[in-house]
Amino acid sequence: MSDTKNSDTFPIGVWKQAGRMVLHRDAPLPPLCLITNVPTPIRVRRTFFYAPGMVALTIILSPFIWLLVRWLVGEKFSLSLPLSEAYIARERRLRIIRAIFTTLAILMIIAGICSSLNRDFPPAAWK
Repeated sequence: MSDTKNSDTFPIGVWKQAGRMVLHRDAPLPPLCLITNVPTPIRVRRTFFYAPGMVALTIILSPFIWLLVRWLVGEKFSLSLPLSEAYIARERRLRIIRAIFTTLAILMIIAGICSSLNRDFPPAAWK
């Protein structure tokens, strides 16, 4: 059941149902940023992956099995999303910060391994 009071604010194929925006597969999204809700002409293509919910239970067995099953039965689809410049800039900054912290974590792991190789193991107190 579509909400008729907002029918003229959305393009054809897009409607509001139970407080959520629903759209037809071929309908374009409105030119409003999905995050900040400000008008924006910018559209960014993003790829999403979908797999049935039961696939998530395979992560209990192994992350590798989960990735394999998700790859085999999952669906991949692309959307052209309207995103504002402010959100894109924030996302870029966060990506840089994540890369820096990931690099630091890898360097700390390598430093820990190297420092443990320079010590006698097991310690003399354990003998």
